[in-house]
Amino acid sequence: MKRIAFIGSGPSSLMGAFLLSKKGFSCTIFERETEIGKRLKISGNGRCNLFHHPLDFKYYKNQEFAKKYMEEFLLHEQEIFNELGLLTFDDEEGRTYPLSKEGKQVISLFMNALKRNGVKIIYKEVKNIINLRDGVKIYTENEEYVFDECVFAIGGFSYRYPYEEKLSLCQKMNLSLTPLSPSLTPIKTSSYHNKNLEGRRYQVLLSLTKDHKQLFTEKGEILFKKDGISGIVTFNLSCVLARLHLADYKGYQIHIDFLPNISHDELKKIIYHPSFPLEENLERLLGKELQEEWMYWMKNKKKDLFSLIKDYTLDVISLYPLKDSQVTSGGINLSSLNKDGSLIHMNHVFPCGEILDIDGASGGYNIAFAFGSAYFVCQSIICRLKK
Repeated sequence: MKRIAFIGSGPSSLMGAFLLSKKGFSCTIFERETEIGKRLKISGNGRCNLFHHPLDFKYYKNQEFAKKYMEEFLLHEQEIFNELGLLTFDDEEGRTYPLSKEGKQVISLFMNALKRNGVKIIYKEVKNIINLRDGVKIYTENEEYVFDECVFAIGGFSYRYPYEEKLSLCQKMNLSLTPLSPSLTPIKTSSYHNKNLEGRRYQVLLSLTKDHKQLFTEKGEILFKKDGISGIVTFNLSCVLARLHLADYKGYQIHIDFLPNISHDELKKIIYHPSFPLEENLERLLGKELQEEWMYWMKNKKKDLFSLIKDYTLDVISLYPLKDSQVTSGGINLSSLNKDGSLIHMNHVFPCGEILDIDGASGGYNIAFAFGSAYFVCQSIICRLKK
């Protein structure tokens, strides 16, 4: 029986071990934590946003590679979920969740399936992996293991995970990494005046420009933080900045249209409604906090009122650090892979998931890629071992 190792217990390893174990392979998952699937369990604020329908590849970095890895899984997605016993639904934005709205239930389904198929889980940190002529040797603190093939799915470097340990393993394996940046993360910006805005949420049209050239625009909810902004639409904007891997954000500006569904003429009628003074009319729009913010900039900085409402501008200072991000942009250089997804210099090691230099927008795109890339490398392993 052919032996397959999975490094990490995220969505790629869980999906991959399920797919190969039901084909009769002997599968072992190595996990440094005391539980499996931790990132999957907490995704979507615990509700487990595990896919997106329809899946638009324009929301991925390295779109053609993402499509190559995922198009086969898309043909079998529902069949595989059914085999797991996973019931799902899509919200109005196309985000896919388990019907239970609980990430822990998804982990339980995977655990049950892996247990039925005899998958072994070793709760030890992998210290090194060495490519052999006919397989791989895996080193933990005190033990060595030999496998026929290895699926390398340690995830990214985000979300308070051990950056140094992961980087050390990648260096020992002589992996070629592209620059790493935090993605799906809050953004530090120039200051706003009214500190009472902190913690407030607004539905807006958010845009990003560099020297007046538009790079991004999308509607969604933003959250004002002490030193910047957050929220799903902010996370998607951060993808654009993350993929540039900038050291200096000078010239990059964020523009907020607080009332994207109200025209200039309609807004003029509300602001200058004769029955109320200007301050009250502004407060009627979106509350006292924004009214005070707009009035301050208009009176003290001589800014146009309509621009403050329809084009409130903040300078980008930086992205939040990797430990505060949901996803890492950057990873294993795609040029270091064979066509079947294995490493050129370690041909029995198949990287997949977030460790690759492919990342997606928020809304289930990254877990979808983790599943899809696992399917791709598993098919490659099956084809290789059949030969």
